[in-house]
Amino acid sequence: MFRITIDESPESVTLRLEGKLIGPWVEEVEQCWRKVFDTVGPRTVLVDLSAVDFADRAGRLLLARMESAGFRIEASGLMREYLVERVSQDSNRPN
Repeated sequence: MFRITIDESPESVTLRLEGKLIGPWVEEVEQCWRKVFDTVGPRTVLVDLSAVDFADRAGRLLLARMESAGFRIEASGLMREYLVERVSQDSNRPN
């Protein structure tokens, strides 16, 4: 099971992801990202990964694209270390 929650305020938008960011859920998150990106305006966007326990290669690459687009990725402890390490490995690997 995977859950996406979008919380909006006048200053920010938070995409809260829960579960495993794999397979079809990557596409679902990308659709949400595009929707938020089109309507965010000057607000800050935070992607909260505190409840994500795994991301496959496609999920990690999506997170890297979101971060390079200006979204702030927030994960705690081991998940953050894992994502940073894996995203850098994935981005250096040919497609």
